[in-house]
Amino acid sequence: VVRNIGLRKIESFIERYERNELTEQEENSYLARAIQRQKDTEGENGVTQSEMMELCLFSLFVAIDTTSTVTAWNLVHLALNPDVQDKLYAELSHHRQQSAERELAPGNFSKANAPYLHAIIRETQRLTP
Repeated sequence: VVRNIGLRKIESFIERYERNELTEQEENSYLARAIQRQKDTEGENGVTQSEMMELCLFSLFVAIDTTSTVTAWNLVHLALNPDVQDKLYAELSHHRQQSAERELAPGNFSKANAPYLHAIIRETQRLTP
């Protein structure tokens, strides 16, 4: 079921790609570049569109699994270290309070703006590779 949903989403993306209806972000995505590589090598012992779709779907599943595992371990380590959790909360709250909308923006998570967050992520990777 999940595979079929994913393949339908990819098919829809390909249709929008062919109609030149992608947003700028979508045009720069892994999937758009995979579609272009597949089209560029068509007939040259390259992968078929079906194979490209399966490879992209597999990559998505792998990325989701990796992301959820890293996120889970970050949460475990934060739960086991309330002082670290409090310091991270303070760092992120500071950025939220500085925002006119009182919301965190993607730039707030950069290494320059959230060094403690990045240190936590690195430490989690060190402790649970």
